[in-house]
Amino acid sequence: MHPCLQVPELLDIIFRRVVEDPIFAPCTLASLALTCRLFVEPALDVLWSHLPSLGPLVTLFPKDAWSYGMDDLGKRTYVMLQRPPEPHEWTRFLHYAERVRAIGPSLTFPEFPCVIKAFPSAHSYLLTHKPVDHLFPNLRYILWHYDHLFPEGSMDELSLLLGPRVVDLTTYAFKGMPESLSDRLVDEVTAFIVEHTDIKHVRLYCPYVPGLEAVIPNVVFLHQAVQSLEVLQETPSTLPPNIWLELSRLPKLEKTIIFVDELLGSDEIRKQSADSSEPFFPSLRNVTIHASDLAGCSRYLDLIQSSSLERLVVIVTSSPTNEEARTFFQHLAKRRHKMPLRFMHFTSVIGSPRLDDNYIIDADTLRPLLSFWNVKSCQVTFRCPVSVDNAFLEDVATAWAPTLEQLELGASWRQRVDSQATLQGVFSLITRCRELASLGLVFDARVDEFQEALGAGERLAKGYRPSDRLTRFSTGATTLGELDETDLATLADVLSDLFPGMRTFETLWIRRVQHEPFQIDEDPDDEGEADCWRQLMALYKEMSTIRLQERLWKIQLDTQVRVREVETLQASPSLVAF
Repeated sequence: MHPCLQVPELLDIIFRRVVEDPIFAPCTLASLALTCRLFVEPALDVLWSHLPSLGPLVTLFPKDAWSYGMDDLGKRTYVMLQRPPEPHEWTRFLHYAERVRAIGPSLTFPEFPCVIKAFPSAHSYLLTHKPVDHLFPNLRYILWHYDHLFPEGSMDELSLLLGPRVVDLTTYAFKGMPESLSDRLVDEVTAFIVEHTDIKHVRLYCPYVPGLEAVIPNVVFLHQAVQSLEVLQETPSTLPPNIWLELSRLPKLEKTIIFVDELLGSDEIRKQSADSSEPFFPSLRNVTIHASDLAGCSRYLDLIQSSSLERLVVIVTSSPTNEEARTFFQHLAKRRHKMPLRFMHFTSVIGSPRLDDNYIIDADTLRPLLSFWNVKSCQVTFRCPVSVDNAFLEDVATAWAPTLEQLELGASWRQRVDSQATLQGVFSLITRCRELASLGLVFDARVDEFQEALGAGERLAKGYRPSDRLTRFSTGATTLGELDETDLATLADVLSDLFPGMRTFETLWIRRVQHEPFQIDEDPDDEGEADCWRQLMALYKEMSTIRLQERLWKIQLDTQVRVREVETLQASPSLVAF
């Protein structure tokens, strides 16, 4: 064996590359562990380093202690504990639990689809009968989701995971929980933060758990090296100004949520922040700003001293007028040399008044954003209409074509608007932006520009390259009422030709859930529009299946031609072997 393969650190690097394939990684790592004694420990360390669930560990108990079962709906298989483990049956569990570094689905660690989750009651068994204080002594990363169907077992899971070496804690609870569990969550998270000294990331997305923002002062004063601090609450309590100022001075803070009206609530505080020699968010890279209006956001952004801010989310209470948005975007563009934004999202909570043209965001208002370089995502989802034209879409492609992956312009608010963007403009954008995977846009759906090609029997999307990357297309309040059945078939034909791999095709005229009262200023339901969109989506699904088969036939034909060419060359007597 080569000496390099006898170095555990090098084996760890190699084996972690295997994890990049979520389908075959478990089998590959298990095979590596069985191949060579030197591979056993490094391969098992990587195999068990990240678990989406505690299910695999539960199966390490004797077979009579656990079984497979289905949930009440019969849709999901779980690993269930049939009885509490005996003291002598914990050895294998603890041996492999020591290897676990991360638990929960993650972008960093792919979730193996073959892993079966533990039934929530198993967490209660483990918590009650655990033989040691911490089952996972080397756990570093926790991503926990509250299961409202099994609240006690779900909470017991979090209690099991909070250990001495955890540096990254993320919790999600978007459903209400009983008051006793809500209080327990606040108490356990607070105790965890107070007792540990090396926490780097705290993300608590629990809007319906009151009092959770009380952990912020503990993080600020006890963990000066914290890099991420986000606490999401539906109705957060007001924090004292001194807490906000201390938060702004954390030297390594890269990601947080800011309530500008509290942080800069008075002229005195704003002046103190501007005149202070203390650093003001010196390392910020990712920030979510809540404010009553865009003017408050501008005042906050002027104070940031970080030169590496690349992700900005702005949430204002009420939708801005076109003029207010233009002023803000122009102000933002002036700071592009100090603020190299690559991800931008601008939205609002309350919608704009209907039939008021002052709230229609136009292309000239959006154009200052194009001065930013290498943008990957731009979402303008204020609850008001956005109207752009083909010229603006060409400018977007010119500015961001090599990097753009997500673009959404007003596709989340249902209000009819006279859009000047046509199908040809949309197709040109997608043809040039080859990395674009998600698009939300209101456009003119008329197909008159394709009638000539249809009459000549040519490919309708001739001149445009199909996009295999685009998987989501949200059409917002785009209307189809003026199209007849032939036009709908033509539109479905063109869309299936250019977007063969689209998995999500959305319109605001078809909604499964209504979110009152925030949609009261939208255009009312229109069953005629909804029927047209259902018909278009059905046609698209049928035609995209045909397009896929056509591409497969072409691939097979090209392969056969190449095989025949190789066979001809091999059979030629003039072939010279070198």
